[in-house]
Amino acid sequence: MARLLDSVFGHQKQIQALLKAFEAQHLASTFLFAGPSGVGKTKVALGLAQALLCEREAQACGICASCLRVEKSQHESLLKIGPEKNQIKVESAREILDFLSLRSLTTRRVVIIQDAERLNPATANALLKIFEEPPEDTFFFLTTANPKQILSTIRSRSQTLHFQGLSIEDLRKKSTAPEWTLRAAHGSFEKLKEISGKDELETRDLAVRILRDWGHQEKTYLEADFREAFRDKSGAFGLAKSLSLLLRDAVFWQLDRKDLITNNDQNRLFEELAQMPLPQLELSAQKALGLEASLLQNRDSQLVFEEFWIQTQNL
Repeated sequence: MARLLDSVFGHQKQIQALLKAFEAQHLASTFLFAGPSGVGKTKVALGLAQALLCEREAQACGICASCLRVEKSQHESLLKIGPEKNQIKVESAREILDFLSLRSLTTRRVVIIQDAERLNPATANALLKIFEEPPEDTFFFLTTANPKQILSTIRSRSQTLHFQGLSIEDLRKKSTAPEWTLRAAHGSFEKLKEISGKDELETRDLAVRILRDWGHQEKTYLEADFREAFRDKSGAFGLAKSLSLLLRDAVFWQLDRKDLITNNDQNRLFEELAQMPLPQLELSAQKALGLEASLLQNRDSQLVFEEFWIQTQNL
């Protein structure tokens, strides 16, 4: 097993800065890794944990017993915390405090808090004193996709390191997914896995069929499979997003900005939609964006899509 840091895609600038600080013994006690979900922030944190806890003290050898236990998140001097039911409860704060109160078999300890924006106020306040005066040789790595949602007093006590979405080339190194899914993932392996799921692909296929019927089938919105697709809210949101992205791509097609198109396997559809004047197509794309807003207002999803179909047909 090689070092975890060697298997990270992208983020080499951040990794080199962290290793340089580690080598100079100037590594901050608390880091906030901020960036999109699914780009490798937790893996970088685990890679730093390997370096900090490595038995050979060699910026993580990747082969000693300590490095192997960190790789499996089973090291006795490593604690990894994440949300349960969309929040990190105060019990997790107690778990961290208990972990830090125990005598360590190693000189260093590492705590990783994933999705730190999910810290509820009680949990965040319970940990504030620890972040303010961290125990010696204890390192905290907080990861988040929404740093502004983290308590400002915690942010001020952390060194923030920003992570960007991965390049399509980085995604391609690990995935054989179609090109359009790589584009739609916006640099996130998590998003790539999500949109490559069977249900998501079927939803996009339905959205494509709907738009193909759009110009010459007046009553498609009454068909059973169409109505079934948005009977529940999760299916409705998925269909709304697919329709919105496809219509956005159709606008880019007409503007001859094919470099901005996500669904680049649907050129035939975009050629058909190009028969519509650009102002009407742009207005339809705006109405598709409004679908998600209407669904968030808890309106009846079937009625919302019927209204969208009728209004855009009238264009």
